Amino acid sequence: MDHSASEPPLVMRLEPSHSNTHPRGMGIIGAVFWCALFIVAQVSGAIVVGGLVFGIWVARTPNPGQFVEDQLRAISEASAMTDSNTDGEPNALPHEIGQSLAVGMLGAQLASFILILVVIPWRVGRQWRRQLAVCRPAFSHVLLILLLLPAFLILTGGLQEFLQWLTGLKPPTSVQSLNGVFRHVPWYVTILAVAIGPGLVEEFWCRGMIGRGLAMTFGLVSSVVLTSVLFAVMHLDPSQVIVIGLMGAYLHFVYLASRSIWVPILLHMLNNGVAIVLVLTERTEWLDPNSRSLPILIYTVAAFVVVIVSWQLWRLRPISIPNSPEAESWSPEYPGISLPPAEANVRLSAPVLPWRHLIGVLVPLLLLISLMCYK
Repeated sequence: MDHSASEPPLVMRLEPSHSNTHPRGMGIIGAVFWCALFIVAQVSGAIVVGGLVFGIWVARTPNPGQFVEDQLRAISEASAMTDSNTDGEPNALPHEIGQSLAVGMLGAQLASFILILVVIPWRVGRQWRRQLAVCRPAFSHVLLILLLLPAFLILTGGLQEFLQWLTGLKPPTSVQSLNGVFRHVPWYVTILAVAIGPGLVEEFWCRGMIGRGLAMTFGLVSSVVLTSVLFAVMHLDPSQVIVIGLMGAYLHFVYLASRSIWVPILLHMLNNGVAIVLVLTERTEWLDPNSRSLPILIYTVAAFVVVIVSWQLWRLRPISIPNSPEAESWSPEYPGISLPPAEANVRLSAPVLPWRHLIGVLVPLLLLISLMCYK
């Protein structure tokens, strides 16, 4: 009998399982579920907070029943007048209702933020910050996003107008009226509810958690397409579904190129923030090439700016560089933007935008601005 064996007969050594440390993928049904949950959270937050604000208005009136009746009648009259308008402009809602809706939208963003704090660490794992690339963005990427913004706004606005002309679809009256309700609240509520809140929660939820899960299951390209489609459908506006889907795909490109979730968040915030400020100040013609001479040239230069900035973003994407050729190399857990752990044998390259490339972006951008200023 061989007594050299270190283990008794019929005992099988089990290798430790690392499956619980591997990030989990996501199927289409799961992605739809998480999108639906996000919408439920937003609607619930808007109802609770908006209802609370309106309840405060009701409690402050000497005749609550009459106040509610007057508010409902004013909403009905505003809706009827909007339907009869030929220009499609929504009529103003009552001040109290408008304020309740505006603050309710802020409540929707707060509810989504709480959902993110609960779900993402549980769904992604303890290393969710590393896997979603929650890290400081490179200065070059931030600068390129700021230079991109005017052309990005012009192209998306022009595409939306073209698609509305082509399909005849217009934004629902309720969606149009939301722009007007923010005239009833301080500017910081508007910025939080329309720009900072959506940019933060939608990027973490869509590009971050859902995009990561779909990339593990379907690969990188398919995950970008699926995430962008779901992102568009989540906005519940058929007239803008194509433009929002394309914007979502570009935000995903920015995410992959920068390898920091804060860069698409920045572009999302700036896009929403500038748009709502122009609407509230009634200066939407500032970014409307059709109100100026040579609109085709303006769109062409804007497209060129977007292309050249996109090329620079991709050229400056952080690349994994081995620290030592002898040590074992590290590879991401899934296709995308997962950052290397501290103990990995790699570091990320630091992107630097050379002056000659910066000038190559500034020249067409200045030409675009000059054309927009020329009547």
